[in-house]
Amino acid sequence: MTDARARLLTLAAEQHGAFTTAQVVTAGLTHADLRQWQRAGVVARVDRGVWVVRGAPATPEQRAMSAVLRHGHGAALALHSAAWLWEAPGHRLDPLVVARRRDEHLPPAARSRTSRLLTAVDVTVRSRIPVTTPVRTVFDLAGRQHRERTRRDLNHLMGRGLIRLEQLDEALERLATRGRAGIVVMRELIAEVHEKGAPAGSNLELVVEDILETAGFRHMERQVPIYDEDGLVARVDFGDRRRRLAVEVDSDRFHGGLLDRQLDATKTARLERIGWTVVRITEEAVWWQRPELITRLRRLLWTNPPLTAGDPAA
Repeated sequence: MTDARARLLTLAAEQHGAFTTAQVVTAGLTHADLRQWQRAGVVARVDRGVWVVRGAPATPEQRAMSAVLRHGHGAALALHSAAWLWEAPGHRLDPLVVARRRDEHLPPAARSRTSRLLTAVDVTVRSRIPVTTPVRTVFDLAGRQHRERTRRDLNHLMGRGLIRLEQLDEALERLATRGRAGIVVMRELIAEVHEKGAPAGSNLELVVEDILETAGFRHMERQVPIYDEDGLVARVDFGDRRRRLAVEVDSDRFHGGLLDRQLDATKTARLERIGWTVVRITEEAVWWQRPELITRLRRLLWTNPPLTAGDPAA
């Protein structure tokens, strides 16, 4: 095997088995070499100027990489395709969407979108595939999907540490051009993050947060650490320090087993020993018993008034 061919195959291996005609030339090979490989069954053309090595796994990542390569230097997976790569729940790779910076020297390409605002800071690499950053992905989706879905996407990506508040502030200032779709939604969601702090632990907790507000709770904080004289007792999903009221959301996935229930009971007992009231909300109650749940929460609101400064437990 020639050094040039070895270099090309190494590059293809780093690109999920895909490469471009331009990369063939850069490696020091010729179009005739490429046609010979094609006749020999070594490579196959998958798109204009894009090839794959036969035998390389035909994965979704390979299709995504091929689409990015098709659109040239600076292109990146975008919108729902990018959200899929970032593993945001409910998003799919197809139909593939690629973004690239608008450049008058590049011809228009099918199945791609261009933006004057797409810069190097908006593009990164995940699984060896160029992709818009989590922040840019959420901003782009905000103008194309329901507000609550964007809210869930943002909460999920922040909860995994892929988006920080300062990144949202910077992107809002940079992208908030007149008429840009989704900016009003993002401005509202970023204000919500500033107000409520840490992201909810799950998208189910976002639904519970809305239920708590409907029931009249106005001072619930997310992911509240509770301490006693010996240190941290527990971190609860929601907490109202004024009422010493903790709300825990028990999803079927993480709280359905016997051991899970035993650990939940231990945590509840520890909190009650230091004067906190603990409310456990099941997933069944959220989806199928919501009116009864709201009534129960409103009753708790009345039976657990805020502590006064003179109260020993305050």
